[in-house]
Amino acid sequence: MPLEVRNQSKVFELFLLKRIDRDWINHKLPADDIPIPPKEVPEQDRELNFLLEANETNWQDQRPPNFLMLTRKELIAMRLYEFLTSNSEKLNETTKARISNKETRDSLIDSLVDGTVFSILESLSDLQDLKEKEFWEQRESKIKQLRESGNFTDQKKREIEKGILEGIDETVREQQNMLICAGLPQPLFKQSLDSEELRLQMFIIQFILTLRDIYEDQ
Repeated sequence: MPLEVRNQSKVFELFLLKRIDRDWINHKLPADDIPIPPKEVPEQDRELNFLLEANETNWQDQRPPNFLMLTRKELIAMRLYEFLTSNSEKLNETTKARISNKETRDSLIDSLVDGTVFSILESLSDLQDLKEKEFWEQRESKIKQLRESGNFTDQKKREIEKGILEGIDETVREQQNMLICAGLPQPLFKQSLDSEELRLQMFIIQFILTLRDIYEDQ
């Protein structure tokens, strides 16, 4: 691998949204995941009786407002269970225990139901692409100026890269703060540059991005 490519990878390795596995985004549930309501319900339950009177081919269009949210919550819960089961080896035992706690899982699921966190996460991902380019061009420009002036030394290059890394750290904190304000529960998601915290946050972000079809289909 060329030296410049290795350096670029090193400079950007702390980005919170970095190294997202795009294959996970394509995961979809079968079209028949949402069951038709049961035929036998108490007569006094007028809301469900209303659903049952609808033709089964278009009953979803006549659901009461809260039915959609309940269904989405159930789908997210199922996806989270599948994701934890399939990818648990990416976390150490302590971190795994944190995200496997029922209260913590429920808080995470509740924060994702309305889709706000997902939308903000997509926006942050787009902004990060621009930020990465800006940081890299800034690094290249400063190193070029040093070479042209005849003042280039490894020490000055390290100082430039240190400044870039400090900018990256600040970007990470901004991303974390925005996602916390959007509703991701603390202390599962908090401002921190600790490697294990970042690993957990990346894990959560990767999971959230697998939910794209849930928000699009509903």
